[in-house]
Amino acid sequence: FIRQWVPELRQVTNMWIHEPWKMSSALQQKANCLLGVQYPMPIVDHTSAIRAARKKLSVARIQSDYEKEADQVFKKLGSRQRRAKQKVSPTDNRQISLFE
Repeated sequence: FIRQWVPELRQVTNMWIHEPWKMSSALQQKANCLLGVQYPMPIVDHTSAIRAARKKLSVARIQSDYEKEADQVFKKLGSRQRRAKQKVSPTDNRQISLFE
């Protein structure tokens, strides 16, 4: 799929096809896939993004309304109880018998 729709990565080996930015410069030249020239550099640094998200989550959890709000969300969306089955009204056989 990647080789078909991303022509810049056609010559990249299977080992690096999903993370071409981790290839050495020699491998990039060999695969004709120079980062920043033929293929863009990564937009997001995943490690720093994960750290920032974890910090934001920990700050949010410390706030006083967090538990109350989490309980409300759980009650609304997180309940694992099954919904009560809807009652199906029986068909009126008198109406069906008119066509027989």
